[in-house]
Amino acid sequence: MVINQKLKGRSSTFEFNPDSFRHKFSDGDQTIEFKVPYSGIDIENPIVLTEKNVMWKFVTIPVWFLVIMTFGKVIVLSDTLMQAIAGLMVVGVWLICIGLCYFLYSNGQVTLMLYNSVNGRVTLICDGKEESIVNELTQRASLVNGAVNDSRH
Repeated sequence: MVINQKLKGRSSTFEFNPDSFRHKFSDGDQTIEFKVPYSGIDIENPIVLTEKNVMWKFVTIPVWFLVIMTFGKVIVLSDTLMQAIAGLMVVGVWLICIGLCYFLYSNGQVTLMLYNSVNGRVTLICDGKEESIVNELTQRASLVNGAVNDSRH
């Protein structure tokens, strides 16, 4: 059984075989692919990681300075009401730019679940459909671990 996930530039492929598990994760910069037995995956202790593109947050810093300077210029230099309104419209445009940057920052986050294994970290994208993959991994790992425990007795 093969399950694919894609979300915001990241893709993950899970291939469930009877005795082992093949995983491929790509985030645009690098691709990681490995095969691991189910007994080599630590299902009990996932690491939850939230990634955000902080560029959108830091882009707003100079724009805030533009807002403050434009507002100050409007207060000091406007002679008529029309000049003040035009200046405040420019301030409004800069504030809209800041709002857009914060919107992109808040919507650009991706939550990942990482499971340690003997060959690397199994990366699961939390896109609302990850429960079936977690259940499949847990079920197969418990079957393999149960068979290993039975053979030891």
